[in-house]
Amino acid sequence: METRKLNAALLILSVVLLGSCTKSVFKTTSDKLMKSWVYEKVTFEKNNSFGKEDVTTDYAGVVLTFNTDFTIDEVNSNTGLIRIGTWKVDYEQDDYATATGQTPVATEKLEGTLTDGINGAVYLLKWKSLSVTNSKIRAYEYKDDGTYCYTLVQK
Repeated sequence: METRKLNAALLILSVVLLGSCTKSVFKTTSDKLMKSWVYEKVTFEKNNSFGKEDVTTDYAGVVLTFNTDFTIDEVNSNTGLIRIGTWKVDYEQDDYATATGQTPVATEKLEGTLTDGINGAVYLLKWKSLSVTNSKIRAYEYKDDGTYCYTLVQK
């Protein structure tokens, strides 16, 4: 009888202790993004070319801040340019694998918009193969007749 009482008491204590925890051990990609980032390395490879061009200096002074309300701020301290917008993380399947009968692999992507605060121009963010740790982002974007490879680090 004493064993049952002890087991019941331990069960109640476990429920109370575990139920009072509010911090999740597992962070989603969106959770990891919600901070400020700077570009560490950016390369561009033009379609049908055999080399990558380092264009990191084009991104010097740019800080991207992914806010908890799913807005994004881009501030370029070198030019004074400020863009604001929205963002979300989603999944996509590899169309090539599907078309060739292979098992498609889902990867994360970041989609968003940035609006120029001066002229109102809207820029699209379409980062593919998104990989985010607590301190680094890696992603690809297809634009300007080629592929940009971004590596950002936490500011």
